Amino acid sequence: MPKPMLSAQFTITINTFRPLGGVFPISASIAPAPDNPKCVTIAGKNIKVCSKAAVQLVFDLPNPPSSPGYVLLGVAFAANQADVTVGMHTFPTILINREGTNSSTMTVTDQPQDVGKQHYGYVILIQSIATGEIGMIDPDITNTPEN
Repeated sequence: MPKPMLSAQFTITINTFRPLGGVFPISASIAPAPDNPKCVTIAGKNIKVCSKAAVQLVFDLPNPPSSPGYVLLGVAFAANQADVTVGMHTFPTILINREGTNSSTMTVTDQPQDVGKQHYGYVILIQSIATGEIGMIDPDITNTPEN
């Protein structure tokens, strides 16, 4: 029987929403769940994955009643090294669930390619429910397949 895929959970908190076209991205924090696998760590908003096996990265954006309300729109990746490609091989599945009004969730499958350390820039796209404006959070992912 195959092992279940590892899963790491993160909660996004919007501190200051800034729409695209401005000078700065959204001010936000990304907090890891306390029971995340040891092979997935975060420093600031930058995630490090040190697993040779695929890992699901689950981002939750809660909408407490006191907040203006935001939803997850998607994610885009860019290689931060000339010898690294992005796309369907490393990040083959991205699922977004925006059902309900309490939160939206995005699950990204990170499938390290076992070719050594790979560093990716990525943006998480967020939309304001009230205004329809779109903003982005701009962290990094580093894959170092060690385990």
